[in-house]
Amino acid sequence: MVKSQFSSLKAWLGVLAAFVLIMTAGLARHYIFYPEPEEPPSVAVRAHTVESEDVLEKREYTGQVESVSRVNVQAQISGEVLRANYREGDRVEAGEVLAQIDDSEVRARLEALRARRRSAEEVLASQREELTAARAEKEYLTAEKERHRNLFERGLTPESQFEEIESKQRQAVSRVENLAARVRSQREQVEAISEEINEAQTRLSYATVRAPVSGVVVDQNLEAGELAQPARSLYVLDSGSGYRVRFSYPQEDVPLIATGQEVLLHLPEETRRGLITRIHGALTSHSLATAEVDLPELPESLKSGSYVSLEVIHAHHQEVPVVPEQAVLSRDDSRYVYLLEEGQLRQREVEAGPTEDRRTVVRELEPGTEVATGAFLELSRNYDGQPVTVYEDN
Repeated sequence: MVKSQFSSLKAWLGVLAAFVLIMTAGLARHYIFYPEPEEPPSVAVRAHTVESEDVLEKREYTGQVESVSRVNVQAQISGEVLRANYREGDRVEAGEVLAQIDDSEVRARLEALRARRRSAEEVLASQREELTAARAEKEYLTAEKERHRNLFERGLTPESQFEEIESKQRQAVSRVENLAARVRSQREQVEAISEEINEAQTRLSYATVRAPVSGVVVDQNLEAGELAQPARSLYVLDSGSGYRVRFSYPQEDVPLIATGQEVLLHLPEETRRGLITRIHGALTSHSLATAEVDLPELPESLKSGSYVSLEVIHAHHQEVPVVPEQAVLSRDDSRYVYLLEEGQLRQREVEAGPTEDRRTVVRELEPGTEVATGAFLELSRNYDGQPVTVYEDN
C-alpha cells in the first residue's frame, strides 16, 4: 500500500517537473523573440521661450567722413530728360525733385518681371505640395519595409513580398530626391527673378532725380529734351557746409541699397540715424558701388577722413516672434525647430525669417511657446518624440 502511494506521488512530481520545464522554456522564448521595448534615452537641451520683439534687417559696411560743399548730381540711368525743374541761382531743399527722366522702358520691364515671378511662384507652390506628399509616402513605405523585414526574418511573410515593398521604398526615396532637386531649382529661379525685380525697382527710382542736400543751384548741365546718361552731370548744388559719409558695397548688394533708406551711423561716442541721400551710378574699378549719407554736424572726436561703421536697414519687423538662431535647424530641403511639449521634443517645420543679434524670426510660432537648443540637436538625426532633460547654464 505504501509502495503504491509512493509510486503515485513520484508520478505526480514528474508531471509537475515537466510542466515547470515547459513553462520556463515558453517564457524564455517569449523574452528572446519579444523583448520588452527599451525606453529611449533622454536628450539634454536648453529651453527658450518664444518672445515677441522688433527685428531690424540690416547689413554692415565701413564708410569715410568727407567734407561737403559742392555736390555734383549725376544721372544714373539713360533716358530723355522730361523735366528740369530748377535753374541756376534757385534754392532747393533736400528731397525735392530736380529732374524727371523717361522711365517707360524700365516700367515695362518691371511689369514683365513681376508676371514671370507670379508664374514661377505658382509652379513652386505646386512642386512643394507634390514633394510633401512624396515625403509622406516615403515615410510610410520605410515603416512598411521594416515591418516586412521583421516578418520575413521570422518566416511569417514570403521573400517576394518583402522584396516588392523594398523596391517600392527605393523608388519613393528616389522620387523624393528628384522632387527636392526640382523644388530647389524652381526656388532659385524665383529668387533670381526677384533679384531682377529689385534691380529694376532701383533703376526706376533713379528716373526721379532728387536733391541730395539743401542748397543753391550753381550749375545746370541738361535741359528738357536732352539725353541723360549714367555719370553725366545734371546739376551742381552748393550746400554751404556740412559733412557726409561715403561708403562702398559689393555689386551683389546693389539691389538692396536705395536712396532714402535708413542708416545707423556708429560714431565714437554715439549712434546716429541718417538716410542714404545719394547713390553713384557707376561702379569703381574694383566692381564696388558707392553711396552717401549726410552728416550735418560732426562730433568733436571725429575728423574729416575718419572711418566709421554703419548699418543699412533693409526692413523693420515689429513685434514678431523670435527664437535663438541656433534653435533653427536644417535637414534636406527643410528648416525646422524642436518644440518642448510635456517633456518631449516635437519637430515643427518652419519658414525662418531674418536674423539680428543671433535672434531669428519664426512667424509660425506663438509667443510663449518653448523651443529647445542643444549640441545633439544640431546633428541630422530625427529627435521627434524623444524625452528630454532641461538644464540651465550655471
